[in-house]
Amino acid sequence: MKNTGVSLEEGSSKQLTFRSLVIGALGSIIITTSSMYVALRMGALPWPTIFVAVMSLAILKALGRTNLNEINVTHTAMSSGAMVAGGLAFTVPGIWILEASSEVSFLSLLVVTLSGTILGVVFT
Repeated sequence: MKNTGVSLEEGSSKQLTFRSLVIGALGSIIITTSSMYVALRMGALPWPTIFVAVMSLAILKALGRTNLNEINVTHTAMSSGAMVAGGLAFTVPGIWILEASSEVSFLSLLVVTLSGTILGVVFT
């Protein structure tokens, strides 16, 4: 059988690695910005989960030997960026619509973002 570079072992020791967290965080930033752009331009948010799954697999395979757990961690971290974009893309414009004449501070945006994140985690 040909070695594909992805380990399917049950007892693999590499599950939560530094590189999966770094790649996941960087990918999340890219996915968040692109999803925000698309959501604000089109008024709809595409679900990039398939793209993120393929991208995380390709990046980790290119960096060397990996396993499915490491790929899942990276995929989940990258997918969270799209969910943050969805929360911001449809909430922040609502703040400006409600108070069109006032300036929105960074602190209020941070509070709205963190509140949405906490509510999403609690009720999912």
